[in-house]
Amino acid sequence: GPMITYLLPVMIGSTGGHLVGGKRGAVMGGIGTIGVIVGAEIPMFLGSMIMGPLGGLVIKYVDKALEKRIPAGFEMVINNFSLGIAGMLLCLLGFEVIGPAVLIANTFVKECIEALVHAGYLPLLSVINEPAKVLFLNNAIDQGVYYPLGMQQASVNGKSIFFMVASNPGPGLGLLLAFTLFGKGM
Repeated sequence: GPMITYLLPVMIGSTGGHLVGGKRGAVMGGIGTIGVIVGAEIPMFLGSMIMGPLGGLVIKYVDKALEKRIPAGFEMVINNFSLGIAGMLLCLLGFEVIGPAVLIANTFVKECIEALVHAGYLPLLSVINEPAKVLFLNNAIDQGVYYPLGMQQASVNGKSIFFMVASNPGPGLGLLLAFTLFGKGM
């Protein structure tokens, strides 16, 4: 739906831009995220996690470069135009470069997961899924890989194991217990 396709990625990108570049970074992160979303048919959570902080960083450097060169009385005009022009360039970068790169990475992960399942190594999916949860990429993998595969498989067979893989807390608990029992303290 539109919430998963548009709203959540823009919010993620805007928040990432705000953390790096303040309010202007949030605007740049949102604009850059729109560029990634437009060219994709999957929810762009990973793309928004890239474009948000990148947008904040870009506007931070643009503002620093223009700081001493703005004549008195033209601050608002130059700041608005610099944000718009930098946002347009970032949006084009997202559409032409970042978005396709994320789609290629997503397709690669999807094909690896399908190969593991067809070879009968379903428990090994935790090797992909659990580190992604630690890196906060679980939504990107769930929404971009597991759910589309699950919907495709469920439309053919009436059920799918991919829905269970995405929500299974068992391997994560196993990792936490292993670190608790056998890990070295600080």
